Amino acid sequence: MKRSLLINISIVIVLFLSNDLLAQRSQVTLVKERKNYRLEYQVLKNDTAIRNGWYKYFYKNRIIESGFYKHNRPVGLWRYYSLKGIFEYEYDYSEGRVTRLSGDRDPDYETPCLFKGSPIIPYLYIVENVNYPKEALDKNLSGKVVLGLKINKKGEVWSLYLVEKMHKSFDAEVLRVARDFPLTWQWLSATKFGEPVDGEYLITIEFELLQ
Repeated sequence: MKRSLLINISIVIVLFLSNDLLAQRSQVTLVKERKNYRLEYQVLKNDTAIRNGWYKYFYKNRIIESGFYKHNRPVGLWRYYSLKGIFEYEYDYSEGRVTRLSGDRDPDYETPCLFKGSPIIPYLYIVENVNYPKEALDKNLSGKVVLGLKINKKGEVWSLYLVEKMHKSFDAEVLRVARDFPLTWQWLSATKFGEPVDGEYLITIEFELLQ
């Protein structure tokens, strides 16, 4: 009886090992680089358009996103990091909720509005697409603009506005770029005791002239 049990266990272990080896052989790793960004992820060997396996996204060699795909769908726990590679939050795609936040914040009690991804992505999108206004250059102006996004309970952006203004030329430029945010981007509504609520997402943009 014991010998039969050991044989069965051995067979199960071998099968698991075989499946793992098969999965590894059916996947390949792709690396894509663009300026300061590097993307590393696994795809199916017979169809490289299908992401399947681990995924890592870097900015200036610091990881900003990590998780897993299964047939092009994000699954399980994903972690998102800030500009300096500091942990920001963890999202469980299987449960559809935030499971961890930076610091001592309790996601079961309250979560803020979040970009579904690394928070530096919308920030860098603005930084990389704004033009320093000629009027501001002529007057040697610098400072900051704080952009606000109203996010409803469904995670939809229904309003763009400036929480903190600087100069009309800067203000107009930030709003121009923000109105062109990719339609594929997703946002997470704020929550209170696990229930979605309307909230606000802020992005601070610094304008500084290099001497």
